[in-house]
Amino acid sequence: MRFSRKEGDFPHMDFRNKMKTYRENRPKISPEEIRKHRGEWVAFSGDGCRIIASDPDLGGLGKCLDAAGIDQRDVVFEQIPSTDTFFGGAEFL
Repeated sequence: MRFSRKEGDFPHMDFRNKMKTYRENRPKISPEEIRKHRGEWVAFSGDGCRIIASDPDLGGLGKCLDAAGIDQRDVVFEQIPSTDTFFGGAEFL
């Protein structure tokens, strides 16, 4: 289990604004940083700027956030594939 936190990271935002900001910032996290979490569930900050915590199990990640007093509504969950996977047109036929 990995965890990091900065004070003031989790302002409550409405869903629409949260996802807009997340979609703008999430791609800015380096692939190298993402690869460190292969096969894990990751909680990204609501603004998509950084990884808050990760765990191989979604339930374990939720418990980690709860134990730290982090409201799960303030993060975005994403499962990182265990390998680099790229889908092209043939996979969708």
